[in-house]
Amino acid sequence: MRRLAVLTAALAIPAAAHVFSVSRSFVEVKGTTVTLAVHVPLYEMAHLDARSRILPAHFDFSSGESAGVREESSCSELRTDNEFRCTALYRFPSPVETLKVESRLPRVLAAGHVHFMNATREGRTETSVFDSSSSARVLRFRDPSFGERALASFGFGAAEPFRSPLRLLLLLTVALAARARREALIVGAAFLAGEAVGAVAAGALNLTANGIFLESAAALSIAYLAVEILFFSAAESRWAVTGVLGGIQGWALAVLNTAGETSLAFVLSGAAIVQAALIAPLVWVWLRTRRRPVEIGLAALLLAVGGVWFVMRLIPA
Repeated sequence: MRRLAVLTAALAIPAAAHVFSVSRSFVEVKGTTVTLAVHVPLYEMAHLDARSRILPAHFDFSSGESAGVREESSCSELRTDNEFRCTALYRFPSPVETLKVESRLPRVLAAGHVHFMNATREGRTETSVFDSSSSARVLRFRDPSFGERALASFGFGAAEPFRSPLRLLLLLTVALAARARREALIVGAAFLAGEAVGAVAAGALNLTANGIFLESAAALSIAYLAVEILFFSAAESRWAVTGVLGGIQGWALAVLNTAGETSLAFVLSGAAIVQAALIAPLVWVWLRTRRRPVEIGLAALLLAVGGVWFVMRLIPA
């Protein structure tokens, strides 16, 4: 029963979380009015009921002591762009100077979801990031300093591994690929190098991809590595698979970086440092507890999760 419970919990992870889940909104402040436009990929909307699909209801705006009153809103599906879009108008009793925004949208859409908001007032634009752990921002519509932008970008990258259980699964997969200390260094370096190359290449070539493609590729890579562990225990190419996983993660970071207008170098630095700090203790524990029966069991679990994850992303609910 215990093994069945563990397997059930593991297989439920792909259903509860996305690794690469992103939406955007655009806010324009003019005097006493605030206009909101929300763009969400259609595949992120499949599980929502009619009430939850009124996306502006998941945003609150206030300025000073006054809350914005939503006077009108509308939503529609754009099949040609594969997006669900909503617009809304909010009115305030006096001109808006600073704007406080609360967004519950990431919690409604998916665990690990990241929402980017671009807000404009009098020609100045401010970009904010919302996720399940950070739902409130104050927009002051001033140009950030280099240090503020660098710190925000570094923090965004450092938070990446914690936005979804599946992100931690990627790191666990890298750790399980190691059979010795030397190989641990190689597979870890391959993952981080692949991440950097994938991010820089995707950014330089302006490559875009939706979450379904990126998650499907990551799921297949995990499943392939699990097959290697199960049936080709002496194979020497595990570093290449972890490099591919890193490349997929880097591509996703580049997509997020473009949406959030952050600094890719600092995003990569934050992600790399935290990921290395998480992989190291996982490898340390694994190399001290590694036994072939345990390795087979964990690899089988990875294969099952990777397979279920792949199928679920190809056939959204």
